[in-house]
Amino acid sequence: MAFHLPAFHVGCGNAVLPATRIPEDGRIGFLAHRTMARVGVAPVGIRPRGCYGLGTGHRPYTEGRVVLASDPAKAAITGVPDHLPLFFRSLLLPTLASAVGFVATVKSVRDWYPTLEKPSWNPPSGVFGPVWTTLYLLMGIADYIVATRDGEAGVTNARRIYRIQLALNTAWSGLFFGLRKPGWALIDIVLLWVAIGMTIAAFWRISRIAALLLVPYFLWTTFATVLNASIWPKNR
Repeated sequence: MAFHLPAFHVGCGNAVLPATRIPEDGRIGFLAHRTMARVGVAPVGIRPRGCYGLGTGHRPYTEGRVVLASDPAKAAITGVPDHLPLFFRSLLLPTLASAVGFVATVKSVRDWYPTLEKPSWNPPSGVFGPVWTTLYLLMGIADYIVATRDGEAGVTNARRIYRIQLALNTAWSGLFFGLRKPGWALIDIVLLWVAIGMTIAAFWRISRIAALLLVPYFLWTTFATVLNASIWPKNR
C-alpha cells in the first residue's frame, strides 16, 4: 500500500528529484531524473544521499526521510560539517582584520592611549579586546550564512559591502592607534558606521539571522564613534 505525494521536489545541485510515493513502512521511494534547472523554494521534499540543498535551505538529513524547508540561517549553522572550507574562509577575513588591528594597536595601547584625555565614561582598556574578539566572530558567522546562499540575488553585492566595511574597520585601527591620528580615524569610523548599516540592510534581504548577528557590531561601532568624537577635540 502506498500513496503519492503531490509533486513536491528536492534540489540537489542542479538536479531535481521528484518524490513519488511513500511505502507503508514509512520509507521514501522516489524516481530521480536529472535536469539542469535549479529548484526554487520547496515546502517539502525528499533528499537522497549526497545532496545537502533543499530549496533555499541547507540542513542535516536522514536518507529516505521527508525533510521540511527550514530557515536558511539555522540550516547553514547545523550544516557546517558539510561546508567546513567555506566556514573557515568566512572566519579568515575577520581573523586577519583582528590580527592587523592588534599589530597596529598593541604599542599605542600601552604607551600612548593612557596619556590621552578621555571622557569619564571611557571603558577600561581591558574591555576592548574581548568585545572585538566576539564581534569579529559574529561577523564571520554572519558572512558564512550569507555565503551559503551563493548564487541567489544580492549575495555577491552583500558580501562586497561586507568586505568594504571590514577594510574600513582595519583602517581605523591603523589611523587611530598606528598613526595616532584621532581626527582621521573619526572620518574613517563614520564611513565604517554607514558601511555596517548598509551591510546589515543587504544581509537582511538574504538572511535575517545573519543581519541580526551584526547588530551588536553596529551598536558597538556607534559607541566607538561617539568616543572617538569625544577624544579628538580633547587631544588636538
